[in-house]
Amino acid sequence: KAQPDYDPDAMVYSMTYWGYDVQSEKFQTLANFFWDLYSKEVGSWRDQPLWAYTMSRFHVEPLTLKRYPFNSDGDRTGMNGHHYA
Repeated sequence: KAQPDYDPDAMVYSMTYWGYDVQSEKFQTLANFFWDLYSKEVGSWRDQPLWAYTMSRFHVEPLTLKRYPFNSDGDRTGMNGHHYA
């Protein structure tokens, strides 16, 4: 709570599936900030709280999926009949 950018309402998202544009300057800023802290192995070994803090700090809210990306029967056919390796 002593941090000037502490946000008690920061969201922790379930990020089971996620995608990003590696050429996005916004993503590069987030990733560099995250890995700079995480790679120092200080604080928690858990990445979720740090990622939640990173997204809150840079005012990023992820897009959410409208449905599970794979069929519920366990096959790897996704949206619009796409097949995953």
